[in-house]
Amino acid sequence: MRIEMSALFGMDYSEDMVKNAHVGDGVFVQEIITNGTRDQLFEQIKEKDDDKYRNLLYREELEVSGRPYTHRFYISLDQLPAQHSEELKHARQLIMRAIVLSRIVKPLPIPLHPTTILTIDGQSQAEINIGFYSTAYVVRRLVNESITETDTTLMSQYWPASQHIYDNRTHYKRLHRSLMAFNDAYHILPSHISHVVLHSALETLICASSTNNKKQFVHRLPQLIDEIDEDQAAEIYRFCADVKHEAAPGLLYPRALMRLTLVTKSDMRRRRGLSKR
Repeated sequence: MRIEMSALFGMDYSEDMVKNAHVGDGVFVQEIITNGTRDQLFEQIKEKDDDKYRNLLYREELEVSGRPYTHRFYISLDQLPAQHSEELKHARQLIMRAIVLSRIVKPLPIPLHPTTILTIDGQSQAEINIGFYSTAYVVRRLVNESITETDTTLMSQYWPASQHIYDNRTHYKRLHRSLMAFNDAYHILPSHISHVVLHSALETLICASSTNNKKQFVHRLPQLIDEIDEDQAAEIYRFCADVKHEAAPGLLYPRALMRLTLVTKSDMRRRRGLSKR
């Protein structure tokens, strides 16, 4: 039995976008429009179940990227004894790990549980996922931004280290938790909430204990990122504190919101108080 698992996603076209590249452990990222793979997979779905085919087209229209499915993460497995084998479950995990790693290299709205097509001995069936992990969001996404050949080279370089963390997560609990929080943040639509989760992931990554968090954060973040000094790290920390404790997101709303009945008098007082600081 030969099985191929394809996790579909769409992104803007660019001159240097990836065409076909190996990420690691048999996981590839591939463009599927120009080589006819998308049409072939969709036609196989249509032949087997016309209703599922229409659902697939509808789900494609709802994608946050605003693009049709242009690429896939995929993995091929040979001679599996059963469709629900441990090897297949591990293949799903590898694709999800590749998705998380791709967001570290290039933040794009690729969900952890994307629309997936499972092809078994040449016959395909669609898995249309709905739920928290089926939609990802990116704030201020750039136009014509895509995963490039350079990005996939970085992913392949980072792959062994990332797999070492996953495979030894009981030993690297703090780093593993940071990766999980980082992934969760991408599936939260309100940016002021996802920002707090992302900041938490960053703190978990660089803070070795729960005491003196600010001091650890300000001291260690510049050691990870050359472009950031300690003053800028302190501002990053203060901004997150504003978002969590001082209603900073309210200051970003348009003035028209003040006229809505959903804004209470206490909300207005807090906003006026902040604006005078």
